Amino acid sequence: MEQILGFIENIKSVQVIDVLMATCIMILFIVLSPSISYMIVKSVKLKGNKKQIRNSAFYNPLKVFFSILGVYLAVVFLNRSLNISNEIMDVVTKIFWIVSTISFSKALAESFTIKSSLI
Repeated sequence: MEQILGFIENIKSVQVIDVLMATCIMILFIVLSPSISYMIVKSVKLKGNKKQIRNSAFYNPLKVFFSILGVYLAVVFLNRSLNISNEIMDVVTKIFWIVSTISFSKALAESFTIKSSLI
């Protein structure tokens, strides 16, 4: 119990503010990711209604990418105040790149199906 109280006493107000800001960054990206994805797909695909755009091969992977980007930026922002070790940041960066690569690979694979407008 004393360890928990000691941990709470050592938390600085700057760290609390940084955690709140990182949480806001993450929530902002998660909430805005559908809108950003929609605008990007709409700008590339000029014709089509809302349902066609949301069923597009690139919409869901973009939405996932922007959500993961928000989490990654929040962790990078927290690195400054919480002094996260370089090994952990390297792992977080690798996970971000792996998820990004998988997301865009999935979009590319879905765009080359028979139902795709590219084919």
